[in-house]
Amino acid sequence: MHPSENGSVSRKELARMEHELASLQSQLKVFVDTFGLDMRYLTVVRGYLFRQLNNPNIVTWIHENRAEYLREFEKISESKLEAGEDSHEIKNFGDPDPGLRSAGTMGDAVR
Repeated sequence: MHPSENGSVSRKELARMEHELASLQSQLKVFVDTFGLDMRYLTVVRGYLFRQLNNPNIVTWIHENRAEYLREFEKISESKLEAGEDSHEIKNFGDPDPGLRSAGTMGDAVR
């Protein structure tokens, strides 16, 4: 954008800026719509993993066959989804010390 000598913007530049603004607004709408859908999917998956990890037989099988997955599944199932006014965040996704857990948590069948 190059203002003229008197500080005004030409009609051509204004039309280009309006077109760019409309394009950005359209892209933002797609992002917001997709983000909401992704959050719903994450909520469903998190609930499913939580229920599955409360089954000692499933936890034992995962531990014996895919031990590397167990901790990641636990992180996802224990994460907190918080809806702020302007955003969604996953809380507690990176547990700094996975070894510090209270008795009775998921995965205890194999620990």
